[in-house]
Amino acid sequence: MIRDWKSNTTRSLSYAPSNFEHMWGYLGDTVLVNGTPDAWMSVDQGLWRFRLLNGSNARVYRLAFSDNRPMTIIGSDGGLTGEKTSVTSFDLGPGQRAEILVSFANLGYRQSTFLKSLAFTEGRPGGGGGGMGGGGGGPAGPRQGDALDIMEFYVGTTGGDQTDPQELPTPPLPKPELSRRTRSFAMNVTNGNHTINGLTYSLSRNDFTAPAGEVEIWQFQNQNGMHHPMHCHGAFFRVLTRNGSSNIKPVDHGLRDTVLVYPNETVRVAIAFGNRGGEYLMHCHNLEHEHNMMSNFTVSVTETPELEIKKINGEVVVSWPSNLGGWQFERSTDLENWAPFDGQLTIVGSQLQYHEATAEEEAHFRLRIV
Repeated sequence: MIRDWKSNTTRSLSYAPSNFEHMWGYLGDTVLVNGTPDAWMSVDQGLWRFRLLNGSNARVYRLAFSDNRPMTIIGSDGGLTGEKTSVTSFDLGPGQRAEILVSFANLGYRQSTFLKSLAFTEGRPGGGGGGMGGGGGGPAGPRQGDALDIMEFYVGTTGGDQTDPQELPTPPLPKPELSRRTRSFAMNVTNGNHTINGLTYSLSRNDFTAPAGEVEIWQFQNQNGMHHPMHCHGAFFRVLTRNGSSNIKPVDHGLRDTVLVYPNETVRVAIAFGNRGGEYLMHCHNLEHEHNMMSNFTVSVTETPELEIKKINGEVVVSWPSNLGGWQFERSTDLENWAPFDGQLTIVGSQLQYHEATAEEEAHFRLRIV
């Protein structure tokens, strides 16, 4: 876990953000790894797997090694991505996670390399990204985007396992082609407060209702010069585009619950909640933005009607209530591709029935909300 904090004479973790820091985010002058400053680790020359978490209030890290050694991204917030992508740097916003493979084979005994955060200018006062104006980095300490040393890796043992996994399991990604609607969320500053669609957070307000069991497209529109790592509780999503381009960053792949939206950027994701109804939260993961830039929403679950399947006189007979509204009967042979049935149905008492002669292929049936 990587995080930054402000150092003081008692080496305690104090928190007293200024007005400036409430707007831009609380940045520290000391980087901690698993709670330790000036962190280091002794490694062998083999292939290592690390799971990284940005636990900072507001700082974005552009992670790279000091000798530009490659890292292979294999996982994100929701676990393994099913891919192996080699990079020399990638960004990790507050709340985001990533898994990487790193080999130290070309480092000699007692040699070392640093994991660093590289310098960048976007998303800081007076830097790139526009919006909000201002100069400097706040009251004290490194600014957003300043280069930082994070952790040193020493080769303390020669040799080591270089086994590289050839295949990784593929996660169940939401399918954008099944989406039923698009929701847009504009992040900005209104009357001196961080807002979503012009609103600050209210505990008693429900901002929207999403039907369970459906895929939606969410569009995050960053309308100012700050980073906004947007996070949803209780569901993972799939990053689709950045500013209309499907050529997304390698760290965007897989299942995410937090996406880093850069200054003046629009990001589209596909999200699905399955059949888990209840009250949910969506918010910016910059801690100083979060108390205002947050939204309550509800996932509604409609009681699923009973679908009865029997084999009668050599036929498969599927029955469900005839007075059912808002549901569509569908058939599949592979549990992936579902086709609605629009042929003749039989009414038997209070039931609708679908009859199908038995065949060699495997058949699956469902009722889906429409």
